[in-house]
Amino acid sequence: VNKDFLRVTTIPLEARFMQKLDKKCSELIQVVRKKGGAIREKIKLLPIVETDTDTTTKREIALKCLIFNMGESVEDLIKEFLVSEKEEAGQILQQETISIFVIRDAQAAPKDIGIILEGQEKVFMELDPEGMPTKVKKLYDQLYNRAWFRTGSPDQL
Repeated sequence: VNKDFLRVTTIPLEARFMQKLDKKCSELIQVVRKKGGAIREKIKLLPIVETDTDTTTKREIALKCLIFNMGESVEDLIKEFLVSEKEEAGQILQQETISIFVIRDAQAAPKDIGIILEGQEKVFMELDPEGMPTKVKKLYDQLYNRAWFRTGSPDQL
């Protein structure tokens, strides 16, 4: 998708998306925080975005806000573990069909991020900013191709 988009428009899709996301992150979070009811209560638990909050944290909060807004549970999709719980995490994640896991030190930025598909680790990211977009793109391509093969049509994805 990225290559075709770049060929047709001469605009790098991934970089443009991240740039626009970074611009709109704070606004998106504010819109979701204004909701009432159960969503408001869940979102109160997330950190408040300040002007000096780093970009990665803003993106994380925005994604969690979107998950809450869709009525889903963040814990069902994103599993967070401390570095000291890494062995337990492996056992828990083997039972997952699809999950994103984050391993971090207490009160620190993530050390590792990975994606589990059908109990197996498909993408594991040592957090280097250069390699992460490429790895996520490869995972997207794998998921898209697998879904295309199973359904036979992009309309049914």
